[in-house]
Amino acid sequence: AVHRCGVALTDFGSEVRAAALREAEQTREEMRPNTIEATCSRLQNTNKVLLRAVHHLAERCRRLEGSSGEVQSLRQALEQSQEVQRRLQHSNQVLQEHLKVHLNACHLAGD
Repeated sequence: AVHRCGVALTDFGSEVRAAALREAEQTREEMRPNTIEATCSRLQNTNKVLLRAVHHLAERCRRLEGSSGEVQSLRQALEQSQEVQRRLQHSNQVLQEHLKVHLNACHLAGD
């Protein structure tokens, strides 16, 4: 078990060294003039894409803010129509009671 752990640690150390060497080589490549120009070009393209995304999101926010005002007015109209409906239901109940009283009076007068 100790031997296997030693071998595993040795292998891991070798992988770490290889990764460090690859990163160092990549950094050296990036520092070369042609690579710097390529990196700048990539960054400019990335910036353009990000700027378009920001503008797109800003437009979506403006549209959502506009629609939130519409939602508020629709909500108010709904509340008003619900209040009218409640009043009409109450009036209907009152009229039905008056009708019952009147019909009962007519029925009693007929007897």
